Amino acid sequence: MEAEQRAEALASLLACITVDDSLLEDRSPSPDPSMSSTQLPQPSTSNQLHNTHHRSAAILKTIWHGTLTAGATISTIFNKATGLVERYSTFEEFRKLPKKVKIDIKDPKLHPEIIKKTKVSRENRICAEEQSFQKQRRDFICDQNAFAAFIGVAPADVDPRDIPIIGVGGSGGGFKAMIATAGYLKAMKDTGMFDCVMYIAGVSGSCWALANLYTAAESDPTMLVNHLLRVLPHHPADPFHIDDILSANPSVRVPLIFGGLVQKRLSGLPRGVVDMYGALLTAHFFAHPDGKEFRPLDFKLSAQRRWMEGGKAPMPIYTAVRHERPWKAREAQNLTPQELEKLTGKSLSQLQSEYDASQEREEMDEFVDDVKRKAAWWQWFEFSPFEFGCDELKVWVPTWASGRRFLNLVSVDRMPEQSFTAQIGLTASAMCAPFTSMVETFQRSDGTSSIGASLRKYASKLVAPDAPPTVQELLAKHPVHSSFNWNPLYTPLPGMKPGLKNSERIQLIDAGVDNNLPLYPFTRPGRDVDIIIIFDSSADVERN
Repeated sequence: MEAEQRAEALASLLACITVDDSLLEDRSPSPDPSMSSTQLPQPSTSNQLHNTHHRSAAILKTIWHGTLTAGATISTIFNKATGLVERYSTFEEFRKLPKKVKIDIKDPKLHPEIIKKTKVSRENRICAEEQSFQKQRRDFICDQNAFAAFIGVAPADVDPRDIPIIGVGGSGGGFKAMIATAGYLKAMKDTGMFDCVMYIAGVSGSCWALANLYTAAESDPTMLVNHLLRVLPHHPADPFHIDDILSANPSVRVPLIFGGLVQKRLSGLPRGVVDMYGALLTAHFFAHPDGKEFRPLDFKLSAQRRWMEGGKAPMPIYTAVRHERPWKAREAQNLTPQELEKLTGKSLSQLQSEYDASQEREEMDEFVDDVKRKAAWWQWFEFSPFEFGCDELKVWVPTWASGRRFLNLVSVDRMPEQSFTAQIGLTASAMCAPFTSMVETFQRSDGTSSIGASLRKYASKLVAPDAPPTVQELLAKHPVHSSFNWNPLYTPLPGMKPGLKNSERIQLIDAGVDNNLPLYPFTRPGRDVDIIIIFDSSADVERN
């Protein structure tokens, strides 16, 4: 099949993963009988590159339009494209994907975590699993004499109690930061320093480096560099390359790469450009040119702990932030008092009494004080193979429960762990930054013209702390929606009008909008990091 036909087929395939209700009910639309494979338009041989360029732009619009619009539009695209994709076994996998995911999310053999119950932890100290990892990692460093070898002394001269806890951080900076961080980690491995490190944290592009390190590269920095050298010659948005990846083994690759979007839809969460972005990046990053197949465990962040067993590798920490804008009051509109009582098994008055007597009420009073000050700020979240959460909010949930909906600090469903494709997308979603970040970037830009200097001076006034509230609120808006996740702190009780706890969902974005360096995670109680080494490959070196 010619390049243009393959591209149109791919656009149609991706449009099918919207999980229209008609697909979930197995009412697949019939092919258009007026269009057969013998009637397909053939691409012209002249000006092929020019035509392909414009065709690619149209394809991307089709993917976006077909993925996010209503079922009727999807059906139209589906009918018109059937003749193009009937030769593809990939098409059949996309057609079956909604029903397959709907069945698979209930299978404990595929998702053993669904048999577990969980609730939110309000303890900021690291969990027992991370404490166990710390001990194993210390023992590994001692047993391998890694620290002694690195500093150039005899093992007998090193007291295990003197071995420092080292944290390494990679900055944001997109593909540049990903490649640079991979190179730094390989150099650390070559010198023996990598085997002395306890934690590796990343922001934005460095999160991509960690994602590849703890999946395709199996926690080996040398394998990481070699893997990136093989996959990076292809553009991650190249529709032909994505088509090649999916067609290699569609029955395995389509569900793994795009099943997470269907699962998110089934859980009740909206999907958007960041989720598709994460899926396409995952297809690009996880593709093995040497023929290795995708591994299901690579699509679960909690499974990355398998590379850390026995302390053999540092613990990865991925970061994101939530934009707290206290003037945006939220009210729970999804649950009636009757639904609330049904879900919790308690009367509304009983829930109110428990809330009034708990620490939550005191915390709400503190939050109301924050609302009064009318200033926005960023709350840092982290994702590790053990937990995800935020120490500012004192909320921690096991990573294997990251796809669940919560109410009153208890999960109310048994959805499987969220696909790792979601984290790959949201941790580097710089396109979701608010207008404030764009203005600040322009403010820091270099330039010698007088006009540019005047504009930067004006931009400084717009983002100043004493700027008018209306200006602050306007510039705090996000032109692109960030990724939606369930809010573990959702507590829709009477008397809780404003704030986070009355919002069923939260939105997380690239942590680089606040700081391109992952310093915050190293300060969590219990990590006790002694030495922090940062690799800054961003455009904000001076600001950082």
